[in-house]
Amino acid sequence: MNSHLPEERFPKELGDKILFEAEIETRDHLFHLLEYQGLISREQVEELQDVSYRFRRKKQQNTRYLEHRKDQLQEDRQRWTEHLQS
Repeated sequence: MNSHLPEERFPKELGDKILFEAEIETRDHLFHLLEYQGLISREQVEELQDVSYRFRRKKQQNTRYLEHRKDQLQEDRQRWTEHLQS
């Protein structure tokens, strides 16, 4: 058993909140504390930060796409309404 793996020491929900929901400064501080206590290695910290970064970047891209799509649909709806009224 690899007891040094973070997923075996921390509940998944807590890990998900740290990786995906916590402010970046809070996340990094928690990682620093875990590393300082010897619960995770520097390599694991870097890997977790990378996972968190990629998730946040993808989430931001998806949010921008959905906002753009929503604006497009509103414009299309407005044009269609104007077309029907003319």
